[in-house]
Amino acid sequence: MDDAAERRAARAYLEGRKPVSENFYAGEVLFVGKGFSWIKLLDTPGEEVPEAALQQLREMTAAVKKKPRDAKFRHRTKLDDTVEHVVYVSALDLSDRARPLRLGTQVKMKLYSDTKGVGGEAVEA
Repeated sequence: MDDAAERRAARAYLEGRKPVSENFYAGEVLFVGKGFSWIKLLDTPGEEVPEAALQQLREMTAAVKKKPRDAKFRHRTKLDDTVEHVVYVSALDLSDRARPLRLGTQVKMKLYSDTKGVGGEAVEA
């Protein structure tokens, strides 16, 4: 196992990650920060996603939208009422870390839930 895979596995364990489904979901990069991104889901999660995960997704998106629009949270200015679901992605969860995400890039990813909400993993641009 390489160093990145070990870090990813350790993080998944510490955060209590659980796969939401085996499906891949389409998304679009709304913001790229240092070590993370916010991705807008383009696919609406279907019945394969447990209600508890959908509730986490709704709560997380609402919380991100409520953050103040200052320099520290400048990425939240992109989260208007047209954004229904937003997913957090760590740089460790990119399938190809040599190809960093860019604003507006279309991606596909699997979803997981953890103690903080719903995130994306196995992210491919």
